[in-house]
Order: sequence, then structure tokens, then C-alpha cells
Amino acid sequence: MIKLHDVYKEIFSRINALPYNVYDELVENAQWPFIRIDYSYNRDRSGKNYDGMTYYQYIHVFSVYKGRKEVLEITDMINEALLEKIETDDFVAYPYI
Repeated sequence: MIKLHDVYKEIFSRINALPYNVYDELVENAQWPFIRIDYSYNRDRSGKNYDGMTYYQYIHVFSVYKGRKEVLEITDMINEALLEKIETDDFVAYPYI
């Protein structure tokens, strides 16, 4: 069985290493720009002879910069942070961005 909390912790840890504030809730007076790790869901992809799951994680970037430049730069950093597989004793997750 895949422990979703372990996947979430690793995602949060990787994104939290970036030079921006990272939240998993709405925060009043947050310092801009910031990243919010939002809701997630999963789909069972198990077969007859194997366990499998697709895990979806929504991540939002907030900025007051006019235009999309800052948001896209931060999004690129998030994508790079999540490129490597997530591996624990129980499972291996291969990010698809």
C-alpha cells in the first residue's frame, strides 16, 4: 500500500527548499511571492499482478508581479525540484510534470 502522506511530505520538502515561502493552507499577510501546495487526489491503477496508483498534486504560485514572468520562473524551479523520482521503503513514484 502506498502511503500518500509520505509522497506529500517529500513533495513539500523539495519545494520548501526553494527560496520562497511554502504553505499548505491559506495564510493571511503572506509574503509575496509564495507557493501553496493545495489539494491532492489519487486513482488506483493496480493490475492483476501489481499495485499501482496515479497521484495528482495541485501546486499554486502567487505573485503580485505584473505579467507572468515571476510565476513562470518559480514554476520552472518547482518542476526542476520535482524531476527526480520519490522513493521510500514502500514505493517508487515517478513524477510526471
